[in-house]
Amino acid sequence: MENIASTPMLRQYREIKKSYPDAILFFRLGDFYEMFFDDARTAAPILEVVLTSRNKNKQNAVPLCGVPHHAWENYAAKLLRKGFKVAICEQVEDPALAKGIVRREVTHILTPATALEVESLDAGLNNFIVSIRRDGQSMALASMDLAVADFEVKTFAAGNDEALFNEFYRKFPKEIVIAREFENEFRLFSKRFPEFAGILVTVFDDAEFAVSACAEILKNQFSLESIEGLGFAAYPAAVAAAGVMIKYLRSIRPGALAHIAVPRFSAREDYLVLDAVSFRNLEITANLRSGTSSGSLFEAVDMTITPMGRRLL
Repeated sequence: MENIASTPMLRQYREIKKSYPDAILFFRLGDFYEMFFDDARTAAPILEVVLTSRNKNKQNAVPLCGVPHHAWENYAAKLLRKGFKVAICEQVEDPALAKGIVRREVTHILTPATALEVESLDAGLNNFIVSIRRDGQSMALASMDLAVADFEVKTFAAGNDEALFNEFYRKFPKEIVIAREFENEFRLFSKRFPEFAGILVTVFDDAEFAVSACAEILKNQFSLESIEGLGFAAYPAAVAAAGVMIKYLRSIRPGALAHIAVPRFSAREDYLVLDAVSFRNLEITANLRSGTSSGSLFEAVDMTITPMGRRLL
Protein backbone atom coordinates (compact mmCIF):
# COMPACT_ATOMS: atom_id res chain seq x y z
CA MET A 1 0.00 0.00 0.00
CA GLU A 2 1.34 3.44 -0.91
CA ASN A 3 2.24 5.62 2.05
CA ILE A 4 0.57 8.90 1.09
CA ALA A 5 2.13 10.75 4.04
CA SER A 6 5.60 10.09 2.61
CA THR A 7 5.07 11.54 -0.89
CA PRO A 8 7.63 14.24 -1.84
CA MET A 9 5.03 17.01 -1.55
CA LEU A 10 3.90 15.98 1.94
CA ARG A 11 7.48 15.46 3.07
CA GLN A 12 8.11 19.05 2.02
CA TYR A 13 4.97 20.13 3.88
CA ARG A 14 6.05 18.35 7.08
CA GLU A 15 9.53 19.86 6.90
CA ILE A 16 8.14 23.40 6.60
CA LYS A 17 5.49 22.78 9.25
CA LYS A 18 8.19 21.83 11.77
CA SER A 19 9.33 25.46 11.83
CA TYR A 20 5.79 26.77 12.44
CA PRO A 21 4.15 24.30 14.86
CA ASP A 22 1.92 26.96 16.44
CA ALA A 23 0.51 28.32 13.14
CA ILE A 24 -2.06 27.17 10.62
CA LEU A 25 0.03 26.63 7.49
CA PHE A 26 -1.51 27.84 4.19
CA PHE A 27 0.43 25.65 1.76
CA ARG A 28 0.24 26.88 -1.84
CA LEU A 29 -0.69 24.23 -4.39
CA GLY A 30 -1.53 25.76 -7.77
CA ASP A 31 -4.60 27.96 -7.39
CA PHE A 32 -5.31 26.89 -3.80
CA TYR A 33 -3.86 27.08 -0.32
CA GLU A 34 -4.13 23.64 1.22
CA MET A 35 -4.07 22.62 4.88
CA PHE A 36 -3.25 19.10 6.02
CA PHE A 37 -3.50 16.85 9.10
CA ASP A 38 -4.38 18.68 12.36
CA ASP A 39 -4.35 22.07 10.63
CA ALA A 40 -7.10 20.85 8.30
CA ARG A 41 -9.16 19.42 11.16
CA THR A 42 -8.88 22.69 13.09
CA ALA A 43 -9.43 25.10 10.21
CA ALA A 44 -12.20 23.40 8.20
CA PRO A 45 -15.12 24.15 10.58
CA ILE A 46 -13.94 27.72 11.17
CA LEU A 47 -13.50 28.40 7.45
CA GLU A 48 -16.74 26.57 6.65
CA VAL A 49 -15.08 24.42 4.02
CA VAL A 50 -15.25 20.67 3.49
CA LEU A 51 -12.78 18.50 5.34
CA THR A 52 -11.73 15.80 2.90
CA SER A 53 -8.66 13.61 2.42
CA ARG A 54 -6.21 12.35 -0.13
CA ASN A 55 -6.89 8.72 -1.01
CA LYS A 56 -9.87 8.76 1.34
CA ASN A 57 -10.54 5.05 0.83
CA LYS A 58 -7.11 4.05 2.09
CA GLN A 59 -6.13 3.39 5.67
CA ASN A 60 -3.50 6.14 5.78
CA ALA A 61 -5.67 8.86 4.19
CA VAL A 62 -4.42 12.40 4.87
CA PRO A 63 -7.01 14.96 6.11
CA LEU A 64 -7.03 18.13 4.06
CA CYS A 65 -9.02 21.23 3.20
CA GLY A 66 -8.32 24.12 0.85
CA VAL A 67 -9.26 27.69 -0.04
CA PRO A 68 -8.86 29.63 -3.34
CA HIS A 69 -5.66 31.67 -3.41
CA HIS A 70 -7.45 34.81 -4.67
CA ALA A 71 -9.70 34.85 -1.56
CA TRP A 72 -7.08 33.96 1.05
CA GLU A 73 -7.49 37.22 3.02
CA ASN A 74 -11.13 36.52 3.87
CA TYR A 75 -10.34 33.00 5.03
CA ALA A 76 -7.24 34.05 6.97
CA ALA A 77 -9.30 36.74 8.72
CA LYS A 78 -11.69 34.09 10.05
CA LEU A 79 -8.81 32.25 11.69
CA LEU A 80 -7.24 35.45 13.03
CA ARG A 81 -10.51 36.47 14.67
CA LYS A 82 -10.46 33.14 16.50
CA GLY A 83 -6.97 33.83 17.85
CA PHE A 84 -4.94 31.67 15.46
CA LYS A 85 -1.61 32.43 13.83
CA VAL A 86 -1.42 31.86 10.06
CA ALA A 87 1.77 31.13 8.07
CA ILE A 88 1.56 31.75 4.30
CA CYS A 89 3.71 29.30 2.35
CA GLU A 90 4.21 30.27 -1.30
CA GLN A 91 5.68 28.61 -4.37
CA VAL A 92 8.91 30.55 -4.85
CA GLU A 93 9.86 29.18 -8.27
CA ASP A 94 8.07 28.66 -11.54
CA PRO A 95 6.54 25.14 -11.56
CA ALA A 96 7.31 24.90 -15.29
CA LEU A 97 11.03 25.38 -14.60
CA ALA A 98 11.27 23.36 -11.41
CA LYS A 99 13.29 20.17 -11.41
CA GLY A 100 11.34 17.86 -9.18
CA ILE A 101 9.06 19.32 -6.53
CA VAL A 102 8.44 23.08 -6.59
CA ARG A 103 10.40 24.98 -3.94
CA ARG A 104 8.17 26.58 -1.29
CA GLU A 105 8.87 28.95 1.59
CA VAL A 106 6.88 30.76 4.25
CA THR A 107 6.85 34.36 3.02
CA HIS A 108 4.96 35.97 5.87
CA ILE A 109 3.26 35.22 9.17
CA LEU A 110 -0.07 36.69 10.21
CA THR A 111 -1.24 37.13 13.78
CA PRO A 112 -4.42 38.79 15.11
CA ALA A 113 -2.61 42.02 16.02
CA THR A 114 -0.05 42.22 13.21
CA ALA A 115 -1.96 41.30 10.04
CA LEU A 116 -1.90 44.83 8.64
CA GLU A 117 -2.45 43.64 5.08
CA VAL A 118 -5.71 41.81 5.79
CA GLU A 119 -8.29 44.44 4.89
CA SER A 120 -11.26 42.34 6.01
CA LEU A 121 -10.23 42.87 9.64
CA ASP A 122 -11.76 45.93 11.32
CA ALA A 123 -9.33 48.77 10.61
CA GLY A 124 -11.22 51.07 12.97
CA LEU A 125 -10.33 49.13 16.11
CA ASN A 126 -7.07 49.09 18.03
CA ASN A 127 -5.19 45.82 17.71
CA PHE A 128 -2.93 45.73 20.73
CA ILE A 129 -0.25 43.22 21.60
CA VAL A 130 0.82 43.26 25.23
CA SER A 131 3.88 41.88 26.96
CA ILE A 132 3.81 41.37 30.73
CA ARG A 133 6.73 40.93 33.10
CA ARG A 134 6.98 40.87 36.87
CA ASP A 135 9.90 40.77 39.28
CA GLY A 136 10.32 41.28 43.01
CA GLN A 137 10.09 45.08 42.74
CA SER A 138 7.32 45.76 40.27
CA MET A 139 5.18 44.54 37.38
CA ALA A 140 5.17 45.99 33.88
CA LEU A 141 2.88 45.93 30.86
CA ALA A 142 4.14 46.96 27.44
CA SER A 143 1.55 47.48 24.70
CA MET A 144 1.86 48.04 20.97
CA ASP A 145 -0.57 48.83 18.16
CA LEU A 146 1.49 48.45 15.01
CA ALA A 147 -1.00 50.16 12.72
CA VAL A 148 -0.60 53.51 14.50
CA ALA A 149 2.85 52.90 16.04
CA ASP A 150 1.44 53.28 19.55
CA PHE A 151 4.02 51.90 21.99
CA GLU A 152 3.46 52.35 25.73
CA VAL A 153 5.01 50.91 28.89
CA LYS A 154 3.44 51.05 32.34
CA THR A 155 4.64 49.76 35.69
CA PHE A 156 2.70 48.77 38.78
CA ALA A 157 3.70 48.09 42.35
CA ALA A 158 4.59 44.49 43.12
CA GLY A 159 1.49 42.68 44.32
CA ASN A 160 -0.94 45.15 42.73
CA ASP A 161 -2.27 42.54 40.32
CA GLU A 162 -5.65 44.23 40.12
CA ALA A 163 -4.18 47.40 38.63
CA LEU A 164 -2.20 45.35 36.13
CA PHE A 165 -5.25 43.40 34.98
CA ASN A 166 -7.37 46.55 34.85
CA GLU A 167 -4.89 48.05 32.39
CA PHE A 168 -4.85 44.79 30.46
CA TYR A 169 -8.64 44.85 30.18
CA ARG A 170 -8.63 48.50 29.10
CA LYS A 171 -6.23 47.69 26.26
CA PHE A 172 -8.30 44.60 25.34
CA PRO A 173 -5.41 43.11 23.36
CA LYS A 174 -5.59 40.56 20.57
CA GLU A 175 -2.29 38.96 21.62
CA ILE A 176 -0.22 38.56 24.77
CA VAL A 177 3.43 37.60 25.23
CA ILE A 178 4.22 36.19 28.65
CA ALA A 179 6.93 34.30 30.51
CA ARG A 180 6.35 30.62 31.16
CA GLU A 181 6.13 31.27 34.91
CA PHE A 182 3.12 33.55 34.31
CA GLU A 183 1.22 31.09 32.12
CA ASN A 184 -0.95 29.47 34.80
CA GLU A 185 -1.85 32.81 36.35
CA PHE A 186 -3.02 34.17 33.01
CA ARG A 187 -5.09 31.04 32.44
CA LEU A 188 -6.94 31.77 35.70
CA PHE A 189 -7.52 35.37 34.59
CA SER A 190 -8.98 34.25 31.25
CA LYS A 191 -11.40 31.99 33.12
CA ARG A 192 -12.54 35.01 35.12
CA PHE A 193 -13.01 36.99 31.89
CA PRO A 194 -14.05 34.50 29.19
CA GLU A 195 -13.96 37.19 26.51
CA PHE A 196 -10.18 36.60 26.48
CA ALA A 197 -10.49 32.85 25.94
CA GLY A 198 -9.57 33.21 22.25
CA ILE A 199 -6.60 35.53 22.69
CA LEU A 200 -3.36 34.42 21.01
CA VAL A 201 -0.90 33.61 23.80
CA THR A 202 2.81 33.38 23.01
CA VAL A 203 4.91 31.92 25.81
CA PHE A 204 8.61 32.77 26.07
CA ASP A 205 11.08 31.04 28.33
CA ASP A 206 11.95 33.13 31.36
CA ALA A 207 15.49 33.58 30.05
CA GLU A 208 14.13 35.59 27.11
CA PHE A 209 13.18 38.33 29.58
CA ALA A 210 16.77 38.86 30.74
CA VAL A 211 17.07 42.58 31.49
CA SER A 212 20.56 43.09 30.04
CA ALA A 213 19.65 41.46 26.73
CA CYS A 214 16.36 43.38 26.52
CA ALA A 215 18.20 46.65 27.20
CA GLU A 216 20.49 45.91 24.24
CA ILE A 217 17.48 45.21 22.02
CA LEU A 218 15.98 48.59 22.94
CA LYS A 219 19.25 50.40 22.31
CA ASN A 220 19.61 48.80 18.89
CA GLN A 221 15.98 49.45 17.94
CA PHE A 222 16.07 53.16 18.80
CA SER A 223 19.79 53.82 18.08
CA LEU A 224 20.56 54.77 21.68
CA GLU A 225 23.81 54.80 23.62
CA SER A 226 21.86 54.18 26.81
CA ILE A 227 18.26 53.45 27.75
CA GLU A 228 18.31 56.12 30.49
CA GLY A 229 16.46 58.51 28.21
CA LEU A 230 13.50 56.14 27.91
CA GLY A 231 12.60 56.86 31.53
CA PHE A 232 12.33 53.30 32.77
CA ALA A 233 15.94 52.14 33.13
CA ALA A 234 15.37 51.90 36.89
CA TYR A 235 12.45 49.49 36.35
CA PRO A 236 13.85 46.10 35.27
CA ALA A 237 10.38 44.66 34.65
CA ALA A 238 9.60 47.52 32.25
CA VAL A 239 12.88 47.03 30.38
CA ALA A 240 12.15 43.31 30.03
CA ALA A 241 8.54 43.79 28.88
CA ALA A 242 9.51 46.42 26.29
CA GLY A 243 12.49 44.43 25.03
CA VAL A 244 10.52 41.23 24.63
CA MET A 245 7.84 43.16 22.71
CA ILE A 246 10.45 44.27 20.16
CA LYS A 247 11.96 40.77 20.07
CA TYR A 248 8.58 39.18 19.37
CA LEU A 249 7.68 41.65 16.63
CA ARG A 250 11.05 41.15 14.95
CA SER A 251 10.25 37.45 14.69
CA ILE A 252 6.83 38.14 13.13
CA ARG A 253 6.98 41.47 11.26
CA PRO A 254 10.58 42.79 11.19
CA GLY A 255 9.81 45.35 8.50
CA ALA A 256 7.04 46.95 10.55
CA LEU A 257 9.40 48.23 13.26
CA ALA A 258 11.12 50.89 11.16
CA HIS A 259 8.50 53.53 11.99
CA ILE A 260 8.07 52.72 15.70
CA ALA A 261 8.75 55.67 18.02
CA VAL A 262 10.21 55.36 21.51
CA PRO A 263 7.62 54.16 24.03
CA ARG A 264 5.65 56.40 26.33
CA PHE A 265 6.25 55.50 29.96
CA SER A 266 4.33 56.01 33.19
CA ALA A 267 4.91 54.55 36.64
CA ARG A 268 1.76 55.85 38.29
CA GLU A 269 -1.76 56.97 37.46
CA ASP A 270 -2.86 60.60 37.77
CA TYR A 271 -6.48 59.88 36.87
CA LEU A 272 -9.32 57.58 37.82
CA VAL A 273 -9.05 54.09 36.32
CA LEU A 274 -12.10 51.88 35.99
CA ASP A 275 -11.51 48.36 37.20
CA ALA A 276 -11.98 45.52 34.71
CA VAL A 277 -15.34 44.38 36.11
CA SER A 278 -16.83 47.90 35.97
CA PHE A 279 -15.38 48.49 32.51
CA ARG A 280 -17.13 45.37 31.26
CA ASN A 281 -20.44 45.80 33.10
CA LEU A 282 -20.80 49.44 32.03
CA GLU A 283 -20.45 48.27 28.41
CA ILE A 284 -17.90 50.96 27.63
CA THR A 285 -16.61 49.44 24.37
CA ALA A 286 -18.56 46.18 24.00
CA ASN A 287 -21.96 44.91 25.06
CA LEU A 288 -22.40 41.91 27.33
CA ARG A 289 -24.71 40.05 24.96
CA SER A 290 -22.61 39.61 21.83
CA GLY A 291 -19.27 41.20 22.70
CA THR A 292 -19.62 43.71 19.85
CA SER A 293 -19.72 47.51 20.06
CA SER A 294 -23.45 47.60 19.25
CA GLY A 295 -25.26 49.48 22.02
CA SER A 296 -22.06 50.34 23.89
CA LEU A 297 -21.00 53.77 25.14
CA PHE A 298 -18.32 53.76 22.46
CA GLU A 299 -20.92 53.37 19.71
CA ALA A 300 -23.07 56.13 21.19
CA VAL A 301 -20.27 58.73 21.10
CA ASP A 302 -18.51 57.51 17.94
CA MET A 303 -19.08 60.24 15.36
CA THR A 304 -15.75 59.65 13.66
CA ILE A 305 -15.43 59.27 9.89
CA THR A 306 -12.07 57.58 9.39
CA PRO A 307 -10.56 54.40 10.91
CA MET A 308 -7.72 56.51 12.35
CA GLY A 309 -10.20 58.79 14.07
CA ARG A 310 -12.03 55.79 15.49
CA ARG A 311 -8.81 54.36 16.89
CA LEU A 312 -7.97 57.70 18.49
CA LEU A 313 -11.39 57.81 20.17
